[in-house]
Amino acid sequence: MLLSKHSYLSRHGIKYTSSPIICINNHNSNCHILCINKRNYAIDTPPEDLQKNVPALQENIDMKNLTLQSSTGRSSVSGVRATVFGASSALGRHIVNQLGRMGSQVILPYRGDGTEVRDHKLMGDLGQIVPLPYQIRDKRSVERVIQDSNVVINAINRRRESRNFSMHDTHVNATHMIARTAAELGVDRFIQVSTANASPDSPSRQFSTKYHGEQVAKAFYPEATIIRPGQMCGNFDWFFDRFAWQWSLPLRRPTIVGPRQRLQPCNYLDVARAIAVCIMDPLSTAGKTYEIHGNVCATKEQFFSRMQEVLSGRKTPYKLYRAWNPKLLGAMLAPIYPIHKNIQFVFDFIRHYPNMQMNTHECVMQTVPDMYYDKERFARDGLLTLQDLGLEPEDYYYWEARCLEPYFDRITPRMEQIQMRRKDIGYGGPVPTTEYLSWHQSAIYGHRRVRRGMFNRDWWGPDAGEYDYQFHEQETPVRYGSDIDGNSPLNNIASTLGR
Repeated sequence: MLLSKHSYLSRHGIKYTSSPIICINNHNSNCHILCINKRNYAIDTPPEDLQKNVPALQENIDMKNLTLQSSTGRSSVSGVRATVFGASSALGRHIVNQLGRMGSQVILPYRGDGTEVRDHKLMGDLGQIVPLPYQIRDKRSVERVIQDSNVVINAINRRRESRNFSMHDTHVNATHMIARTAAELGVDRFIQVSTANASPDSPSRQFSTKYHGEQVAKAFYPEATIIRPGQMCGNFDWFFDRFAWQWSLPLRRPTIVGPRQRLQPCNYLDVARAIAVCIMDPLSTAGKTYEIHGNVCATKEQFFSRMQEVLSGRKTPYKLYRAWNPKLLGAMLAPIYPIHKNIQFVFDFIRHYPNMQMNTHECVMQTVPDMYYDKERFARDGLLTLQDLGLEPEDYYYWEARCLEPYFDRITPRMEQIQMRRKDIGYGGPVPTTEYLSWHQSAIYGHRRVRRGMFNRDWWGPDAGEYDYQFHEQETPVRYGSDIDGNSPLNNIASTLGR
């Protein structure tokens, strides 16, 4: 039944009853009896009563055997049916990929038209990745995406507030809806993704509400596993792309907020693999909190200046960027925050500049807490690390080069590019570009050949006519003519002379 979101049934739901409903049809004398069991969920039900619906992990044989079943490929069946909330985020797609590669069926709740999770279908076998629409404030839709799942992963996160969802709505109320519904339906495993250094007295609303979201998850699932990632980086991140984009702008004067904030970036793959290990080994990870950090720790200012050196290939003694004190800037933006947070959506339409943000008071306060491995804090709060799961973090310098490569041509001076290309030319000369058609290419090579991109690195060699359509190595023996079967007279004469 298709219902409009403005209809009465969509807003209030259908009241089912366990007693038979007799429907009398006036056109004939047939009577239709419809019996539907009523599902009563009281709002004031304590979490202790809902915990009875969740089977104990020690008695759950299926969850015990996940480690043995989930070691094969995407076409296998691991027995995991996971619902991943927040799958459209950069972290969410890595989680879905980790679950899909071990043969799990993944349910992707989404809002809007679903374009954000459309590409996720390629991460699993046919029919294993199932996007479903939902609304976090509609309990029926949340029940629909959670039912029949044995794992629920809550990775919903917002870096800023909006007119419709505050930080408390996103991190506390949404967690309450998901954890409560999962407990009512008897889901076996619940994993909550939080943030590093989450505390109730944090100056950032995101960090404080993340902490309260953890408490809500533990109230309904005492054996829930809490994952606290630090500053994340990698593909589609908010770290490399945002900083490198500022350095690549013309007439640039990049700006950072909170230069003294200590960061230890971790990769999205580290967090996704940690979640996969928690799913495969539920007994040893139940009820524990893992805070994940990378292998390099420095201040934000050091990371920012290093990106400029890596992109430009030179180290300058001058300070080419501006640094704001977060406490000073936060005091300036705090009075206008109620208005400031409601006009951020205007800048969402400016997609020509990726990762563009307008610093609000909340964005500034997120740069105050340090996010790194502190031994004293870990020992005091009983936190575990990535090594406790048997994993090693990804190399920061490898991902730095990989993520900054698209921005290299924008910032490297033109003469340095020409010199580096002359060194890398090697045998055969540079390949004519196919990105544009110049008068020189059209006159010398012909516009059709240039447009089709039929040149490789040995395009001027003696075998260009034979191997024009494919890439080949330099050791390929030279064949004259264009006869595929080898019956060319020129080839026959060459083979005869060779004998």
